[in-house]
Amino acid sequence: RTRVTFSSLMFLRTTAPRLRNRRRLEHIPLLVVRCLILCLLAFAFARPFLRKPLAAAQGRPGTRAVVLIDTSASMRRVGMWERAVQEARSVLADMGPADRACVMTFDRETRTVMSFEQWTAVDASQRLPVTMQSLAGTSPCWSATNLGQALIAAAETIEDDETDEEQQTSRTRRVVLIGDLQQGSDLTAMPAYEWPERIELAIRTVLC
Repeated sequence: RTRVTFSSLMFLRTTAPRLRNRRRLEHIPLLVVRCLILCLLAFAFARPFLRKPLAAAQGRPGTRAVVLIDTSASMRRVGMWERAVQEARSVLADMGPADRACVMTFDRETRTVMSFEQWTAVDASQRLPVTMQSLAGTSPCWSATNLGQALIAAAETIEDDETDEEQQTSRTRRVVLIGDLQQGSDLTAMPAYEWPERIELAIRTVLC
């Protein structure tokens, strides 16, 4: 690498240059940084995701939902009620520990199967089986369908529960309607009611 002034080379024997293998690591900090970059790239391409219970554990607000199930005469058709119960189970199974749920049925009248208070009083691991057990004693009747009044009752139940909650949180508000959406449903009460902007309406149609 450097030039050294030397006199004569006549008394030195000519030898081939020795090549030394570098077995020692050099620039260790740079090597560590590059390894970390590769690990981060692998982590990013793996696309990990976090489940809902972790969000609840971090103290973020959950969902306040009313599951509204049709029990009118049209739901007496073969297999309709069983499918509606399965849809309700699917919705309730997705509820996290921080979520609040209420189950209501409707035909000509609207009834509460599991209130928000009852849901909260039950241990989180037992909420689904207890609710499904309460729903097992319900079946469709021969009454007509007053869908408008049922939707209003569900929305007002959510607003009442929000008012009664001690710690006000910005929960997601949702009404999940489960039914066959028959054409004869009574919706005369809806035009006179102003639907709350913050309440979502999710429809799960049950078909034959």
